[in-house]
Amino acid sequence: MVELYNKVSLILDSLDFDCLWSGFRRYDFALYNEKSVILKNKIFPHNNRFIGNTAIKFNGKYTAIWNISDYDGMDCEELVSNIVHEMFHAFQQEKNEERFPNDLIMLDYPNDLVNYQIKWDENKTLAKIFQTDDVAQKEKLFAQFISMRKKRVSLIGDMILQEYLTETLEGIAEYVGTKALQQISLDKYNARISKYCQTLQTLDIDLFNIRRMSYYSGALFGLAAKELNQPLWHEIEKTTTTLFELIASNFSQVEFDCTYDQEVSCLFETYVKTKQSKIDNFLNEHKELITGDFTICGYDPMNMIKYNNLIFCEHFIMLLDNSTEEKIQLFQPVLLEMKPDTTNIVTSYIL
Repeated sequence: MVELYNKVSLILDSLDFDCLWSGFRRYDFALYNEKSVILKNKIFPHNNRFIGNTAIKFNGKYTAIWNISDYDGMDCEELVSNIVHEMFHAFQQEKNEERFPNDLIMLDYPNDLVNYQIKWDENKTLAKIFQTDDVAQKEKLFAQFISMRKKRVSLIGDMILQEYLTETLEGIAEYVGTKALQQISLDKYNARISKYCQTLQTLDIDLFNIRRMSYYSGALFGLAAKELNQPLWHEIEKTTTTLFELIASNFSQVEFDCTYDQEVSCLFETYVKTKQSKIDNFLNEHKELITGDFTICGYDPMNMIKYNNLIFCEHFIMLLDNSTEEKIQLFQPVLLEMKPDTTNIVTSYIL
């Protein structure tokens, strides 16, 4: 752990943080596993302040944290890129970033097939920008991408804002982490761009995981905007407009082709059935019911699904018991029953 920490620190020393995003700087970082935490070359026992890969305020200082429990020969330079991503979250917090998505609202993302059909074409169009050297063609594809995105507003309304916000919060952080990788290794940077483009151009069930896909689309959108000299940088503490809206305001609607893909329709049916079957399978094997008045106060946004009035949390959930003010941390699969017409109030849960 000490050796890995020192390797990461040395690479971080070599980075020009201000070049990644004007005003950005290096923050403290910690690596941890289920037993130990290392921070500033000091090792101490793990505690529940260290959950997930994120940025926390620890001893009064914003700190990027990364779980290396599953570290098995992970590329150290890729790890540095990931830690820079989390450091940028620390920077966002320090700058009083307000543009946070509501992940619990996003669980109610509408099951609109036409929206997903356009989203599929939108993803492919964004990826194509990085697969041509023709600047005029890049600009044309970028304008088409923006027009496709604007078209989807008419289909899902205000929910599109949650996509914008996720791309702003997570997409910019992933953009910055990817630009850090470019400083470290051009080959690994190019490999990541190819990987993200392939992800957007691969038709599978992840198409419907809007939050996960926003990492890739947000990062590539930022990289494309930078390449095409669009006004990407802004003062975070003075900006409430999302990244997409900042840039899209410079573009008029253009024509684009949108195809109906039968495979998207079939995958969509599979996606809906999979959500239902996961919950049904859980209920067949788990019967311990706890009732009460709880509020969701912590969660793993990448591993939650909602079906009707039930939220299935595959790995972790934190609930506040409103009657005792006790926080309940559950590191296991849990099924929540929600109070009708709320996004965060739980009336019972099953273990």
